[in-house]
Amino acid sequence: MKRSCFFILSLLLVMGVRADGFHIISWHEPYYEGLSKKNLDNYGANQYGVKQSFYETLSKAGFDVVMGDLCTNQGTDNGTGRKIGLEVLNRCQKAGLQLIMSVGMFQNTQAKETGNQYRYTDGKLEISKQWLATLAKHPALYGYFITDEPFMYTYSVVKSSLNSNKNFDWVKERVSLYNRCDNTHVVYVNLVSSEATHIAYNKSSPMLLINKMQQYEKYVSDFGNLTNVISFDCYPFVYSVAGQPNSGITMKKDWLPSLEVVRNVSNRQSKPFWGFICITKREGIRPETDIKQLRLQGFVNLVYGAKAIQYFKLKESTNYASDGSGLEKFQNCMMKKDGSLIKKIYKLVSQFNEKELRPMGDFFYPAKIENVDKKDSGYSDTYFSNVSGESIVSYFTRFNQRYAAIVNYSYYHNLVVNPNLSKISEVLNHSLQPQKTSEAVILTPGDMIIFKLK
Repeated sequence: MKRSCFFILSLLLVMGVRADGFHIISWHEPYYEGLSKKNLDNYGANQYGVKQSFYETLSKAGFDVVMGDLCTNQGTDNGTGRKIGLEVLNRCQKAGLQLIMSVGMFQNTQAKETGNQYRYTDGKLEISKQWLATLAKHPALYGYFITDEPFMYTYSVVKSSLNSNKNFDWVKERVSLYNRCDNTHVVYVNLVSSEATHIAYNKSSPMLLINKMQQYEKYVSDFGNLTNVISFDCYPFVYSVAGQPNSGITMKKDWLPSLEVVRNVSNRQSKPFWGFICITKREGIRPETDIKQLRLQGFVNLVYGAKAIQYFKLKESTNYASDGSGLEKFQNCMMKKDGSLIKKIYKLVSQFNEKELRPMGDFFYPAKIENVDKKDSGYSDTYFSNVSGESIVSYFTRFNQRYAAIVNYSYYHNLVVNPNLSKISEVLNHSLQPQKTSEAVILTPGDMIIFKLK
């Protein structure tokens, strides 16, 4: 066991990632209360200030890292931006949180709105090593936010294109600058899922490959080579018919193929990957969250090997979509725009984090996933027989002990698992509590059971 722990610690240090275990991350956005509306980024982010109680509220809900991707962009690399950045870090530290922040150290970077879209212009690319060195010493700093959902464009394509701060060359330059100055913290870029090929690639570009998943694997691999963690978002729960909430709820077909690609790249590059839980209702597209959605998203990510879970999104907002498709109305989050709690969602997330996600995340963090796959109804093997519905079955090793986990991959139906108890020494529920069983195990939608194998 000591040798295994030493190997994990050594591997994480080589990758520049802190060997500090599983994280639950709030995405996003802490703001310093001294900001004025005119200084805010043009993403449509709200102008409300944030007091210390904001950070305490997140900590009490089970989060230990917060994403501050907008918190200092407006300050750039000057006195105002530095003051804001250090104040946010100090408040995070006081609340027992760490921060992944955009430090605003690139001069003359601004967003200009054109209709419903944004075009970016970059001035001279500079980095303040002295400022970065100050940040790197702060105990609340976890890493640096570079960008969200980048493209695979090159400069030659993107000069006349939307969002020049999302092309591969732009990201590569900035990641390189951060790593040259500080290679001890996470450099964060969040990728799209395989469904969003229209975002990842220009459809008229020769870079477009015939096979969609081959194209997506290249996308994840190329950006994965830049960063020390691989993060991607796919929010699987949508209305069965767009714009018709009464049509029922279904799961996107690209979620599991995307997870498989990300997992494969993560293993190949020896880098951890981070997944997402979406708790945000999007008008006409996504439903309000519930415990079934939390479990399915959280547990499926874990059994595929995720080392951190991010929550999208913290506050309600109305934004212009980055792909120019119009307004995005994000509703029923944990907080309203003014920072006040939406108590129903906050309580749901807090209890799930404390009782299920945190113990499960800590349990899976040192695990090595051997094999994971979606199984159809009727699945049987050495350890189970006639599993009654669609499931995710994951075999993994944890400190030389083999386990199997089964997640009910259904939003509507219970799952019956018939374990071969002669091959199983212990059964653990979603809170890692031992569960006595002499017969079939029934899993409610999204739930998970773990079997310790003999």
